[in-house]
Parts: sequence; structure tokens; C-alpha cells
Amino acid sequence: MEPKFRKLILCVLLVPLLSFSQVKIAPFVSSGYMYHLGRSGLNSKVGLDIEFINKANLSAAYRYAKLDKDTNNEVEIKAFSFFLSYVFIHNEHHKLMAGPGFSSGNYKRYTANIGFEKEYKDTWLDFGKIRYDYIFNSKFKTGLDFSVYGDDGDDSMYFGVVVGYNFH
Repeated sequence: MEPKFRKLILCVLLVPLLSFSQVKIAPFVSSGYMYHLGRSGLNSKVGLDIEFINKANLSAAYRYAKLDKDTNNEVEIKAFSFFLSYVFIHNEHHKLMAGPGFSSGNYKRYTANIGFEKEYKDTWLDFGKIRYDYIFNSKFKTGLDFSVYGDDGDDSMYFGVVVGYNFH
């Protein structure tokens, strides 16, 4: 069996164990506006929030961004992002968290200027995210997400809406 399939099977087997422990798991989707190097567009994420203790949250997500300025001047980012956040407020209906992270994935930039195109895989430091979740019916959450990514060594700003479900 290939190593990547072993890891996938291990993850699938661990999910039921985690759901009965102190770890809280919440899948989410997020979509919104992103700005990077004079280009703007849509950034969408699908991921998991994993809360180890009341004050620590790990967020893992796959994100896709398509940004453009005009014809033949666009950026495309496909990356996995991970953020470790400190939870400032956590009660029955409100959750506010912030923290740094990193992204790893593909970066493509097309321009009309010869020599400024880029296409590569890399890992970038993400300077931070601030996220507010409003929890209702003790299971569903919706909120706002503001992130500063370090894509291509330059800042990318993202502001989006989050929707998710809490398993616990």
C-alpha cells in the first residue's frame, strides 16, 4: 500500500476517536474578497477547525484564489493553510480568535510584462488571522474572517464570511 493511502486510512480511523474525546472538530467553508499585488478577486476555503483546549484552535484548510487586474494580468493560488490561534472569547454564542500560520501550495502569476511571470510551489509564512464566529443552536456557526497571507513573499489580505458546523 502506498504511503499516502496509509495516512488517509489512519486519518479516517482517528476521526471517530477524536469525536468522543475533548477535541472539538468543526468543518467550515469560507469565501470572500482577496487583494494581492494590485489584483483583487475571490478566495474560497474548505477546512476543519480543531479545538484542543478552550484557548487553542488549529485551523487547516484548502484554499483557492483567483485574482485579476485586467486581461493577461492575474494570479492563481492553490494552497493548504494552517493557523494556530489563541481563543480570546469563547462562550455559548461567541468565539473570537487570532493567530499566525503558514500556507503551502502552488502560485501562478501571469502578466503582460515579459519576465514577471511566476509559477512555482512553496511555503509561505502567514502573518495572522482574526476570526469571529457566532454560534447558534449550539451546532451551527457563521462569522467573519480577516487574514493576512504571505503569498509569494508579499502580503495578501482576505476578508470573508465563514459558515460551519460543530461536532460535539
